[in-house]
Amino acid sequence: MKKTLITLLTLVLMHCASARMFTPDYGYQVHEIKVNDLNIGYIDEGEGPQTIIFLHGLGGYIKHWQPTLDTLTHHYRCIAVDLPGYGYSQNGDLTARLGDQNILKFFGETVFALMDSLQIDQAVLAGHSMGGQTAILMALRHPQRVSSLVLASPAGFETFTPQEGAALAPYSTPEFLKNQNEQAIRQSFALNFHEEMPPGAEDLIQDRLDLRSTPLMDHYVNVVSAGVRGMLQAPVFDKLSALQMPVLIAYGDGDKLIPNRYLHPTLTTRKVAEQGAGEIPNSTLVMIPEAGHMMPFEKPAEFATTVIKFLNE
Repeated sequence: MKKTLITLLTLVLMHCASARMFTPDYGYQVHEIKVNDLNIGYIDEGEGPQTIIFLHGLGGYIKHWQPTLDTLTHHYRCIAVDLPGYGYSQNGDLTARLGDQNILKFFGETVFALMDSLQIDQAVLAGHSMGGQTAILMALRHPQRVSSLVLASPAGFETFTPQEGAALAPYSTPEFLKNQNEQAIRQSFALNFHEEMPPGAEDLIQDRLDLRSTPLMDHYVNVVSAGVRGMLQAPVFDKLSALQMPVLIAYGDGDKLIPNRYLHPTLTTRKVAEQGAGEIPNSTLVMIPEAGHMMPFEKPAEFATTVIKFLNE
């Protein structure tokens, strides 16, 4: 009996330890806080006249912002968040908790609650890809809390019909994502960049590969799949004209993911960017040369300089 109990206890401890084995290095101190019964991981670095809150994209985490943060933390207070279900913000099966609630809207309300906990009434919201669409939804819901928007390769400018959304569905199921082998994962990462992998990209790939061997993997693929559905089910293009705060829009001119080349083969990244910017009354559009979809990671100096100029104007 004693041996059996020891064995069971050992298995439980091994499971708990492996669940926390995915602790990526962000290069900054990670803070953890309880927000709406969720464990949220974030970094809080730098000082300055403005506070910027950074929201990563689909499948990402704080590390996707790290090269940009290395510059912007010298100018502003920078708070980068692991959205629920990602990185240090693991909370078990998040999709079971969500039910029918749109995950992007859930992300937004969680970030507002984090702002409340940190006693931040208003901030600049910086969002990459899915994080950009999330930031737009936040600004539409509570505009008084968003002083400016910084949208890096934002989702939401490109629109999809219900039929196109259905065509994307088989490539974003939890099963499809979980069954990706190393070659497929590396190919997916390559699509985020203009040409060659930038310095540090291999660390991102290794983190993604390491995640497969932890109990977090099932939760991760569920939340990524929910993110795809969330973007399709919470369109923002027709609401962009309601954004009254200053908005910076930055895309890489070599973005291979926006637009979707299979569904919209005649559309260009610049056209998507211009269409979105044209709907926003107080927008500034910048195309970053020789940059792909993960532009803040690939061209951090150029992107950071663009943000500083925008916020100082």
